[in-house]
Amino acid sequence: MAKSLLAVTLTCPKLNNNNVNKVILPIEHTQTIHSVYLVVHNKDVPCDYSARCSTAIEADGFQVSKEMTLADLKAVADMRAVAFHCAMEPGKIPSTYESGKHPAAAVVNAFQILMDGEKVKIKIKSTCHNRKDELYNDVVKLMVQRNLKMHKSSVADEGEYIVQVITNALWCLTNHHLTINDAAKTYRDAIPVPEMFAQFQGFNDLKGKKLKSQPLQQAECDSHANALVNIITKPIFHSDVHWQQFKEEVECLAKCLVHYKMYLENILKVKHTDTIS
Repeated sequence: MAKSLLAVTLTCPKLNNNNVNKVILPIEHTQTIHSVYLVVHNKDVPCDYSARCSTAIEADGFQVSKEMTLADLKAVADMRAVAFHCAMEPGKIPSTYESGKHPAAAVVNAFQILMDGEKVKIKIKSTCHNRKDELYNDVVKLMVQRNLKMHKSSVADEGEYIVQVITNALWCLTNHHLTINDAAKTYRDAIPVPEMFAQFQGFNDLKGKKLKSQPLQQAECDSHANALVNIITKPIFHSDVHWQQFKEEVECLAKCLVHYKMYLENILKVKHTDTIS
């Protein structure tokens, strides 16, 4: 599980050291802001939550919702610090808060609106020079259908990189779906191509190019599987339910490649054993 260091400041009238406690914690990207608060405070009392890009106390902060995760914050900007300010002393909690009706919950969160407004869809290539570009665009269309969005400041770099890694893996597999799926029916080492990616076969027209199809190699499977595993560790894949579901699908694609590599290794071992005997 991906983690990042987070500077945490707690201001509470019950603290001894000038009512302020400061600490740096390793926080999982899937943790909510409220769960971080509970780590540094032993009582769940009304509190104001804010986040900052800088660890400096005087830096401007943004109001955030306690349900937001660290991945949410990182998807918007490189948030490095959060601050909690207890609104009242423990023991003086109003009944509305105890019943889950904290008045602040009804306040429109300006930062959340900003975050949602700044998220955009990844764009397709305006011009396709070859079939691989067409495959790239079809991957983008799939991601748009899955309602996957990114902050506009990261689409051009991180977004295009994610699409390209997935495209590269699918291009590697595009003429081998039947071979892999047939192997999965017979050998337990192999697993079929995930259903969501079954549409991406036949993109590389080798017959039209008058080229002979080459079998998949172990090194290819390993390289593309590692690249897929690396991208799904990015915070964006934990940012919302749509990205989390897509992460599972990409992970299945990586497993398909890993298992087919294992299948190829075992086939070679069997051939080697037969040769010796």
